[in-house]
Amino acid sequence: MSNRRSRSSAARPLSTMASELRDGWVALLAAFTGFALSPMYLMVYSFGLFIAPLSNEFNWSRSEMGLTLTISGLLTALVSPPAGWIADRYGTRYMVPLSMLLAAGCFAAFSRFGPDVRYFWLGYAVLGTLIAGCSTMVFTRIVSANFTFARGTALGLAFLGTGVCAILTPLLVNAGIERFSWRTTYLLIGMVTAGAAVPMAILLASNHRIDRQRPLRPSSQAESGALRRALSTREFWLLATACLCLTAALTGMVPQFVPILEANGISASGAAAIASFMGAAVAGGRMFSGFLADRFFAPRVAALFVVGGTAGSLLLMTGASEVAWLAALAIGLAFGAEIDLAGYIASRYFGTRNFGVIYGFLYIFIVIGSSASHMLYGAMYDLTGGYFAALVAAIALLLCSIVCFLAMPGFSDLVREDTLLQEQS
Repeated sequence: MSNRRSRSSAARPLSTMASELRDGWVALLAAFTGFALSPMYLMVYSFGLFIAPLSNEFNWSRSEMGLTLTISGLLTALVSPPAGWIADRYGTRYMVPLSMLLAAGCFAAFSRFGPDVRYFWLGYAVLGTLIAGCSTMVFTRIVSANFTFARGTALGLAFLGTGVCAILTPLLVNAGIERFSWRTTYLLIGMVTAGAAVPMAILLASNHRIDRQRPLRPSSQAESGALRRALSTREFWLLATACLCLTAALTGMVPQFVPILEANGISASGAAAIASFMGAAVAGGRMFSGFLADRFFAPRVAALFVVGGTAGSLLLMTGASEVAWLAALAIGLAFGAEIDLAGYIASRYFGTRNFGVIYGFLYIFIVIGSSASHMLYGAMYDLTGGYFAALVAAIALLLCSIVCFLAMPGFSDLVREDTLLQEQS
């Protein structure tokens, strides 16, 4: 095997990529369905719609509301490495449906919230703990374990599920709150999540190749050694910093996007429509970035999308309603590319044999950034009465992320070839 470092993945023959996608369609469909019906994304894309009714009914501040997702995210971060370890050793066949059912119970319980915000925090803390079993890390692992040459494209197609969730959730949740109430809408979300456990159980059980790395059963010593090697590399810390800054800048912007647009003078229905359009851009970012990552050096692709997100944030800062759609497009594309490319880049640097535990540790930085982001936007709003200061901070974080992506070295052919040998074993 060669020690040569490549700046990008070698251009894959399209016929080889198509063959791999055809052979792995069950795993791809399972990951797509999981992303589309994931309680994690249902929570994120619905939360912004609950801010106004809950704040009005219970007189909660925006910072108190923002702290809710911060607490939830931190708990998800803490349990992600153990969840990745379980996925590496035992697979995802039982973990995902069980996690979805438990999350459904949490959503249903939210309909009984009262005026004490501490119970609201506690409920989302429990939800954050339970959704680690059906989080981004789990579905990214499924794709990474089943695709090599078309991994970026497969991740992009799978992450289209989050775009579907982002498009439909704001519209359906807004309609549910307007027609019924926020309490009934939480119950409906719980029902959808419980129902999603059924197709996920069927898909994950229908093809053993989804968890085909499970028989390898790496030892605890090998897993800890792989994690130590990853943590000792420049690549890991550049990627971790880039993900931390990127999620801190954009994640809190998504649930706050409707309030930001309303603060710029756009009606609630108009803001919901633009938020739905941003969901479509998220879907486009998922797929387009994944395809480009298979053809070009992925960190440069990531930097390009983040540049677009920075431009979109600048447009949003102007407060002009005329550019809101363009800002939604640019920010949505960047947000769509972030986690997709993070998983892809991690798999190319560190391989897939111990992907769950390594990505689980990386996911701590992703979730910490996301959690801090929710607090940032809420606190800045309470302090300044608007979102301008939060957007300034977001732009600074995006610029830091761009620098980290541009500083990443080329992928190692050793990792790619070792991955191929593992997957053929």
